[in-house]
Amino acid sequence: MLPFSEIGEQAAFARRHGKEWFIGVINNQMPRRENILLKFLGAGNYKLVELADSPERNDVFARTERTVTAKDSLTLPLRRDGGYVAWLVPMRNRVERGP
Repeated sequence: MLPFSEIGEQAAFARRHGKEWFIGVINNQMPRRENILLKFLGAGNYKLVELADSPERNDVFARTERTVTAKDSLTLPLRRDGGYVAWLVPMRNRVERGP
């Protein structure tokens, strides 16, 4: 359970399976903004795939992908009765090969 979880307010969890991480947040009726430090990740780059509350519509999620590291953090704008999910996958270092 992540530190900002509180019964009746919101539930936030981070779970690991192998080297992949999953984050899930469910919010109550009060809109809020939360921050998750990613210092629990291992070394290297991770591909972050996230579904977050859409700023335009209550019934839509916004899907984004980006690269993050353990030095980054996630800022979650949570709508009333909203939520957030993320999947973090280690990226392999690409080795550039000559002709």
